[in-house]
Amino acid sequence: MSDDTLEFVESELADLSVSSADDPLNFIDEVIAWLHRWANTYEIQISLDKPAYCCFVGCDRVAQVAESLGEFSLQRHFRDDTPQDLLGRVYISSPTLHSVFSRDIAAASIEGLENELERLGLTSHAVVIFNAGSKRALWRTATRRELTTIQIGGAFDAVLRSEDFEKQLKNFYVDYLATPQGFARPWKNASKLKTKDELELEVRNCLLMFLRLQYKTSLWVIPESHESTGRADLKVFFIEERVVYFLELKVFRASDSESYTLDWGKKGIAQAHSYRLANDQCQVAYACCYDARGRDVEIAELVTYANTMNVLYRRYFMYQSSENFHRSFMP
Repeated sequence: MSDDTLEFVESELADLSVSSADDPLNFIDEVIAWLHRWANTYEIQISLDKPAYCCFVGCDRVAQVAESLGEFSLQRHFRDDTPQDLLGRVYISSPTLHSVFSRDIAAASIEGLENELERLGLTSHAVVIFNAGSKRALWRTATRRELTTIQIGGAFDAVLRSEDFEKQLKNFYVDYLATPQGFARPWKNASKLKTKDELELEVRNCLLMFLRLQYKTSLWVIPESHESTGRADLKVFFIEERVVYFLELKVFRASDSESYTLDWGKKGIAQAHSYRLANDQCQVAYACCYDARGRDVEIAELVTYANTMNVLYRRYFMYQSSENFHRSFMP
C-alpha cells in the first residue's frame, strides 16, 4: 500500500462511527470470510456417511457461555490454523473468532442444527450455518429469525475497480432479489405483492456481505455510515483508487400510493446527493430502488430529478416468479 493510499485509509478510519466496531454483522462477516478461505483451501468430499454441516454462534462472553454449557472444548489457534476437520460441529465464538469453543453434533440438516441450538439456548445469538455440500452459508443476526443465503468459494480476494462496480450491483440484484427464489427471499407473498418487513435493511445487509466476501482486500464497505448530512446506507471505499461511493437503498411497494412512491424515490436521490456533498473523496452517489409494485414501469420524474442532482438512480424490478423473469428476456 502506497503512502498516499495509507494516508487516505487512515483519514477515512478516523471518521468511522465508534458503533461500527460493535456492528452485529461483523461476526457474520468474520465467519463467512473464514469459511470462504476454508472452502478454497480444501477439496470437500461429501457422502452419506460424512457430516456436511457445521454451525457458528456469536457470543460476547464466549468463555463464560462455554463453561455454563459444559459441553464445549477450546479450539486453540482456530482462526489462523484453518482446521480441515471443520464439519459435524457447533462452534461458539467471540465476534472476532479469536476465542472459539466447539462440540460434535450429529445433525444432518439445517432443521437438526436449529433444534440443537434451541436445546442449548443459543437461538437469540447471531448464527452462521455452513452447508459444505452446496458450498453455501446461511446467516442471521441476533435480532432476526430468517436465514439469508450466501455462496461460499470461488475467487478469493478478487479486485474490483470502481468502473466495474455497477456490474456487481446488477449481479447482486439477479442473485438476491430478481425472483422469489433469490438468496434474500424478498417476498412474504409474491402473488399478493407483499414484501418482507424491513426489506431495505435486508437488502443493505445482503449487499454488504456480497461485496465484502468477494472483494475483502480492495474494498471497505461500511453500513450506516454517519456523515455530516445524515446516515448513509452503505459507504464503499475503493482502497487503491482512493475513491468513495455512497449508496442509498429504497424499496417501492405495491401497497404505497403513487405520490408516496415518488416522494420516497426522491428522498433516496436527495439523500445520496447530500452524502456526496459532505465528502470530498466521493465521486459517485447511487440511489438504488428495488421495485416491488408489480408493474415494470419506470418513473420518469425520478429519472429527471436524479439527472438534475447528478445522482446515479437505478431501478431494479422484482419479479413475482422465475417464469416472469425469464420472459423479460424474450422479444
